[in-house]
Amino acid sequence: MIAALGLALAFIPLRRALIAAGVMVLVALAACWSSPPEQWIEPIFVGCWLSVIATAGLVHRPLKVPPALFLAAAANVGLWAGLVTSVAGQSRDLAIALPCVLLLFIGRPIVVRGWGIGVKVVASWLTAVAILATMVSLTPTPGYKQDHME
Repeated sequence: MIAALGLALAFIPLRRALIAAGVMVLVALAACWSSPPEQWIEPIFVGCWLSVIATAGLVHRPLKVPPALFLAAAANVGLWAGLVTSVAGQSRDLAIALPCVLLLFIGRPIVVRGWGIGVKVVASWLTAVAILATMVSLTPTPGYKQDHME
């Protein structure tokens, strides 16, 4: 999700992208320290995957998207990244994930040269993975949950 945000930020001016990245980091840290209940793990993961899809979608029409939407997307990514880390990981996991936003520095020169289609393809791959992960988590799989036979 943070990588998808980094790719999306490659399409906007660098100053705005850095502000959005900062917002994402601050919200992620706040959400990580919020300590949500463990039983929220499944809805949090579904929210995370849906956010990957929405964030990666920003690369397809970046000039038509209002600049404030990139800030909202950054806050959204930070929220879900922090919550996932809080319920399923450790604080150091967030420290490992946050630098993925730096993909904007790789994507930015590619976009400036007019080769933004490559960044869009990578974002589409992230979308495909997120769709598959969401469907797997929403599809009941025998053996993962107790059923009437147990």
